[in-house]
Amino acid sequence: RVKSEILREELAAARGYPVLALHGERDRSTPLEPQRRALDELAAAGLSVELRTHPGGHGFRSELLPAIDAFVRRVHGLPGSASLGAGG
Repeated sequence: RVKSEILREELAAARGYPVLALHGERDRSTPLEPQRRALDELAAAGLSVELRTHPGGHGFRSELLPAIDAFVRRVHGLPGSASLGAGG
């Protein structure tokens, strides 16, 4: 839950700020629906929210790197996508 009543000023200052949320569909630590509600609150406050789900559980997954790379490049106006291979 986003405590929007406490963060009102901070959320107003963050209007338009890009947020990428990555969530596993089988995450037992943090269910998806509370995450969606929190992101809905951020979006209602004017933040630019993007939710990407994956079939895994809780934790980082290397197959998420292309989505993270694309998000960072889009937010910063960078061209293309970086090679994520060894030595790159």
